[in-house]
Amino acid sequence: MKSISFRCGAVTVVPYIGPRSTGQVCQICDRMLRYINQETKYKCECSQGCN
Repeated sequence: MKSISFRCGAVTVVPYIGPRSTGQVCQICDRMLRYINQETKYKCECSQGCN
């Protein structure tokens, strides 16, 4: 999985690495760095800042 940089406010699909959703592909949906899995609709919190 390639490392994809994302920007705040943009709708970008990025690989999420975290304690709850390791390896899941989530979509950034707002500037609060909250991610949601399109398949499971599971919200993930991002541990990274805006790049």
